[in-house]
Amino acid sequence: MYAGYLLALLILLALYKYAIPGFHSDRGNFSREYQEAFQKYDADLLIVGSSRAAASLDPAIVSEELDLRCYNLAFNQANLTYCYHLLQFYLDACEQPPKHVILDVSWFSFDSRRLSYKEYASYFVFNRPWLYYEDLLLNKRRPLINGVVTLGRSLERRNDPDLDFDANRVRYKNQDSTQKSYVFDPLGEGFLRTFPEASAQMVEEEMRALGKIKELLAKHNVPLIFYTSPEDSLFSRSQKNREEVYNFLGNMASPGVWMDYSPGGNYYSKSHENLMRDSHHIYYKNLFSSIFAADLKREIARGRVVAK
Repeated sequence: MYAGYLLALLILLALYKYAIPGFHSDRGNFSREYQEAFQKYDADLLIVGSSRAAASLDPAIVSEELDLRCYNLAFNQANLTYCYHLLQFYLDACEQPPKHVILDVSWFSFDSRRLSYKEYASYFVFNRPWLYYEDLLLNKRRPLINGVVTLGRSLERRNDPDLDFDANRVRYKNQDSTQKSYVFDPLGEGFLRTFPEASAQMVEEEMRALGKIKELLAKHNVPLIFYTSPEDSLFSRSQKNREEVYNFLGNMASPGVWMDYSPGGNYYSKSHENLMRDSHHIYYKNLFSSIFAADLKREIARGRVVAK
């Protein structure tokens, strides 16, 4: 049985290599950004995380403002385990590590109902499977099944022009950047369905993944900057275990830099709510990216952004 499983996995690896050259050959899921980053391996600044980072930070603007080559590799609903694997693969393959890594963290960073491992983006596993033996095989993440999903979805989506995060903005009405354009309902079905009792999970595996990210970057002498994008103030106040999550994040960030734009954070501004399309996603990406880049430039100039 084991021999058959191994043979099937080897066949799948071969199919993947020949059928899907390069990273994310489909046109969705920020494929252009991934393709360039994993072809050139020349990043000065890498951004990783979930859709919050994908929606809020434009790498071209950050690159121009800081004179650093920036790639935003954030991925919709990506959890910290995915971020760890992405960074592990990149650092294993690049000759020169990035100067900085921006990691998106939030109240629901450790919640498996809101974030998950992106099986269909498991390019890392199929190109350097030995890197993930412990995490994927011993952890029983069903690598064979996930591999089939990876292959099938990539082939299916490779010619779809409508799979880009920014393209989703056309579904939303035009907004005025001087006033709030949405309403968050803490009793709404969507919020309580995702977060029963308005509490986010703190899954131990994801908490460990954050520690592994820190250790990995410290090994390569790469400074890690925590980043929390703006949130609606009522959304933040509705998070019942927010203090518990934020205490853990604060301990993990210390003594480094945590650029927190959510209520109570060191970069919070009520005016940022006017730039949002919902409770935790930015709509005016270009405008906010300039704000973030200026703030990051000051942090770097102060000498606070250093490897730990």
